[in-house]
Amino acid sequence: MKTNVRSRPLRIPTLHQNRPMNPESTRTQSSVMHRGPLQKPIHKQLDDRRKVRANQHQFDRAGATMVEFAIISNVLFLFILICLEFTQLHLARNLVQDAAYYAARQAMVPGATADEATQEATRILSAMFKEGYQVDVNQLAENSSHVVVTVSVDLHQVALLSPIFLPNTQLSTVAKMRTERYRGYYRHENS
Repeated sequence: MKTNVRSRPLRIPTLHQNRPMNPESTRTQSSVMHRGPLQKPIHKQLDDRRKVRANQHQFDRAGATMVEFAIISNVLFLFILICLEFTQLHLARNLVQDAAYYAARQAMVPGATADEATQEATRILSAMFKEGYQVDVNQLAENSSHVVVTVSVDLHQVALLSPIFLPNTQLSTVAKMRTERYRGYYRHENS
């Protein structure tokens, strides 16, 4: 026998202790304590029924979860695709701006030509585009005060979904810089 803190014997019920002795007492006690000689008490049977119902409810929800995922996954995948689309557009916009800026810097020094600026822009744009871009540089002369470089890229070369909604659209940027050929900054005393 096991004992508790007060040193009294602890009674552990077994199946034989809960079984009524005579059949007539079974009728009076069965509604209160048991259903039969080897069955659990009523409150334990109710707990088991609740567990079974909870498990059945869990199995019923398995199909609902699949349907909910089928609905939500479309929205999730569309959101991911839109994020990738905007990432690609911003990457292309940044590359077009850099190409125009560095081409203008290449052409602003004395002795540079428009072809050198176009080559610089083409070198930068070729990192992302094989075709579909256009580089325009204004005519440079010995006394040109500004260099203007315009770079444009067709949107269908960059994006996946945007050309569907925006056909014949271009990403375009202009870089305008003063050239070092301009004599307005410093004047010789002799001139």
